[in-house]
Amino acid sequence: MLKTTSLRNKIILYISSVAIVFLAAGIYPNLKADFRIQYENVTAKANALADEIGYAFEVLTIHEDDYSLRRVVEQTATIELVEEVGITDREGRYLVHNRQGRIGESMAHPLLARVIEEERRHVSVEADKLVVIQPLHGEAYLARYRSDVIGSIVIVMDLAPFNARMRQRALVISLATIAFVALLGLCLGVVVNQLIIRPVGALSVATKQLTDGDWNARVAHKRKDEIGDLAFSFNFMAGAVAEREERLRIQKEEIQKANDELERRVAERTVELVQTAEQLRRELVLRKRTEASLRESEERLSVTLSSIGDAVIATGVAGEVTLMNPVAEQLTGWTRTEAYGRDSQEIFNIINEETGIRVESPVEKVLRRGIVVGLANHTILISKNGVKIPIDDSGAPIRDDKGNVLGVVLIFRDVTEKRRSRKALKEYSERLEEMVASRTKELRDAQKELVRKERLAALGQLTATVAHEIRNPLGTVRTSIFSLSENIERNEKKRVDRALLLAERNILRCDRIITELLDFTRQKNLKKRPVKIDSWLEHLLAEQTIPEEIEYKLALDSGVSVPVDTEYLRRAVVNVIANALQALEEKGGTEMGMTVRTTIAGERIEIGVADTGPGISDDIREKIFEPLFSTKSIGVGLGLSIVEDIMAEHDGGVEIESEPGKGTEVVLWLPVAKQRPATNPIDDTIVK
Repeated sequence: MLKTTSLRNKIILYISSVAIVFLAAGIYPNLKADFRIQYENVTAKANALADEIGYAFEVLTIHEDDYSLRRVVEQTATIELVEEVGITDREGRYLVHNRQGRIGESMAHPLLARVIEEERRHVSVEADKLVVIQPLHGEAYLARYRSDVIGSIVIVMDLAPFNARMRQRALVISLATIAFVALLGLCLGVVVNQLIIRPVGALSVATKQLTDGDWNARVAHKRKDEIGDLAFSFNFMAGAVAEREERLRIQKEEIQKANDELERRVAERTVELVQTAEQLRRELVLRKRTEASLRESEERLSVTLSSIGDAVIATGVAGEVTLMNPVAEQLTGWTRTEAYGRDSQEIFNIINEETGIRVESPVEKVLRRGIVVGLANHTILISKNGVKIPIDDSGAPIRDDKGNVLGVVLIFRDVTEKRRSRKALKEYSERLEEMVASRTKELRDAQKELVRKERLAALGQLTATVAHEIRNPLGTVRTSIFSLSENIERNEKKRVDRALLLAERNILRCDRIITELLDFTRQKNLKKRPVKIDSWLEHLLAEQTIPEEIEYKLALDSGVSVPVDTEYLRRAVVNVIANALQALEEKGGTEMGMTVRTTIAGERIEIGVADTGPGISDDIREKIFEPLFSTKSIGVGLGLSIVEDIMAEHDGGVEIESEPGKGTEVVLWLPVAKQRPATNPIDDTIVK
């Protein structure tokens, strides 16, 4: 067995290694280039197959020959290394596949979406599988997707046989290389032994003699090569060593003298060290005095902390507890001795009162951010014995004179009594609000009763007015009936029709007067429901007859739903619109306009009806809402009073802005401050 430490073996091993390296350097690039060429051939083959299938798809799709397309896919799958061939749609579902069972399945490959998006072919190698995905084009999808890509062609090739052949080829080349290197090493061993090992052995023997103190040891040298030069150099070195030994003896004597001088200097240095020690002793005394002063300062700090009514905990830069006052001991349940050196999170254990989740320690926040922080509301401290105490606190960094953070100081307090007082105050406030609400309801009921009595008090005046207003149309009806009987006897049809029309008109007038009277006197029981005001108002206005000469505009921009009684609100809106139309007819002229709008103004929705009529003077506007007040020759003067009552029942009101000669705007407003858009608001498009 060869000695692995011999020079011969090392030389052979070195030369063999170099030979292997050079051979590998020459063979590996060739193997790699060959593998790359073979792999490119396989890839080119897959790409060519994909192109052929794409061409076949275009041709056979034109002829709607699905059977031939499947045959092309199945025959392609029989080619060497081809494992799967398929055609997918844009979503990745297989439309055609060499395995019938996979038709309709989705292809979950990450490259599919990129192929569809980028409209170009992608190739990937995964676990001995070469996957080629190529976009499939078709003009039918161009308009819809802004792309003519309708799907993809998928070819999967099994690279396992290909890789096995390449590995076998590399193995054969490697074995041949090893055999060549072994033969080369054997030949080199014979040559090295003769030319190098033997001369080096003689040199080694002479070197050992020289090491043992034989300064006359020499090596015979007759060769003219490097080995001969080495032997000559050895002999020269042996002579130089003998001369060196003589010089060393002389140097030892000089060193002894230097050692004596060194000892003298050490003695002098010792005296200096004694003096330094005395100086250090004095400094130590001074340090003890300083420490005593520091302890006294700490005692004063402890007394101060004990006098503070809030709990105080101080920590170091690592969050460990260094100081606690008695209040903190009482709240946390830990004594100062027990807590010293422990993690502050263990001593100051806090959670969220509502969720029960542990809250981030304010110590960590201060150390991380370097600023003063406070706890959020609803924070609970869990003491050592499990008692839960509501607290509030703040944490601040402790800094040295250079601004470096040395630790954190926490100051916290028990807020149990504070919360109890706050709760009692809240309960008292709620009881007070209930009393106010009850009293408000009583006042509102009393106000309604007062209004009802005032209406009844005005009934006497109203009866006379109504009797006068009804007597006039009834007289007209009586006259029309008398005229009707005479005209029937004379067989004058036109006069009969005119008499009937006059009678019907006056009967309707009586009916309107009675309706207004009933609306004014009777109690209103509103049936409110959420209504989209804009759409409801639009359908209501569509039912009204507006003369063609009046320019009519809509601006419905509220966009909210409000609970209202649609029947009563309809009467109010129709009454206001009728007044506007009458005002425009009275003014006449060519420029007659009416605008109906809805807007949100603060906490209310406004329904505005504006006209370009003659306007209302200030003295009339002050009386316009009074019952039985009217500027018209026809009517009892209850219209706007009824409108005001209807809006009041809806918790709203009526406002009038007018300028004589320019026009009037009547605003019906409803509150929306406490309303929210209804989940399913009623689109009341049918106006009763």
